[in-house]
Amino acid sequence: MRFAVVGAGGVGGYFGGRLACKANGVNHEVWFIVRPGSSQHDALRRNGLTVRSTLPHGDFVVRPCRVASSPSEVGPCDVILVCTKAKDLDNLELKPLLKVDTADATIVMPLLNGIDAPQQLA
Repeated sequence: MRFAVVGAGGVGGYFGGRLACKANGVNHEVWFIVRPGSSQHDALRRNGLTVRSTLPHGDFVVRPCRVASSPSEVGPCDVILVCTKAKDLDNLELKPLLKVDTADATIVMPLLNGIDAPQQLA
């Protein structure tokens, strides 16, 4: 399966990172889409993703990390995790990530605050 994680902050980093860790050896691809030229974009490309947790055995590292600066670099995915701030939803361009001309639809999962998120993404 192909996953796109839009926004790799606390929520996107954690859930996307967990998917990437579980994906190893299973032929899943997890892509993190972050703003181009940001320090986060450069750090993910250079160092991978590191999550530190207070939970026992909660720390993990994803290296190498698949990082893109726009959805068009990734292409169609099976699942999209939208992990941006709700105020940024109006600026998202998710169409390049959606599957078209196929029986299998792309699952779009908003993992953010705001009760209007599903309607805004529709």
